[in-house]
Amino acid sequence: MLLQDFIHQFILMNKRVPLHTMELLDYLQKSYTGGDLSASDYKSLFRELNKRGVERAGRFILENILTFNRTAL
Repeated sequence: MLLQDFIHQFILMNKRVPLHTMELLDYLQKSYTGGDLSASDYKSLFRELNKRGVERAGRFILENILTFNRTAL
């Protein structure tokens, strides 16, 4: 699963964009423990979110809001 697809899934379930990578990490864990994600998807998404979480959180939020506004959710 691609990170963008996972973020889209978060938005559909929560009816808002994630404000921080920590929200996505929490959602990732809930999805995995709930059986909605495979181990390989969990690992790859965790790596990507962890990498982005170490980067500037503000930039992550801004990029994702702009991306999702363009795709007209």
